[in-house]
Amino acid sequence: MWHAKRLGFSDEQIGRFIGSTEMEWRAPYRRCHHPTYKAVDTCAASSRPTPYFYSTYEQENEAFRYPVRNR
Repeated sequence: MWHAKRLGFSDEQIGRFIGSTEMEWRAPYRRCHHPTYKAVDTCAASSRPTPYFYSTYEQENEAFRYPVRNR
């Protein structure tokens, strides 16, 4: 399942492929695997980059590299 999620298959597509419903397999899967967040470099030359993130099923979470700023 993890490889299918990494390749971008939706929960519904994976459920159909394994002969299950999306909800039947999602809950046990999500107890073991959590999405991580990758940063999108929006302005590399800026001294204060504004991080944007997308979720994926990788092993490294890049969100921890960026400090939280109050607006």
